[in-house]
Amino acid sequence: MEETPSNLPEFLNCLEDFVPTVPDEFTEHLLEKCGVDCNDKRILRLVSLAAQRFVASALHDAKQVYSRRQKQTPARLKEAGYDIKDKRLVLLTEDLAEAMLEYGLNLKRPPYYADASCITAQGSR
Repeated sequence: MEETPSNLPEFLNCLEDFVPTVPDEFTEHLLEKCGVDCNDKRILRLVSLAAQRFVASALHDAKQVYSRRQKQTPARLKEAGYDIKDKRLVLLTEDLAEAMLEYGLNLKRPPYYADASCITAQGSR
């Protein structure tokens, strides 16, 4: 059996005062949905912190994919369907999907996207 690191209890005690980006209620709901019953707020916050770290890493990797895509020649970008005049930093599903492959997650885009004009047209009937 491994020994508990001496700084682990200190770290867990620090989590009592930590306010995570992901709310405790949301983390608790997801854990319960997965069959985990956890009453210790420190553990909930530890899971929230791990989720926050994962999302931050995934977004950083997606930004790196975007940067690599932007370094392509303008002709190639235009051929791929990108507006070469648009210089905004936009997170695309394709960039996120490529970044998620590094984590072993295969994201697929749905076969269609419902836009706002379609939704309002259906809702006004």
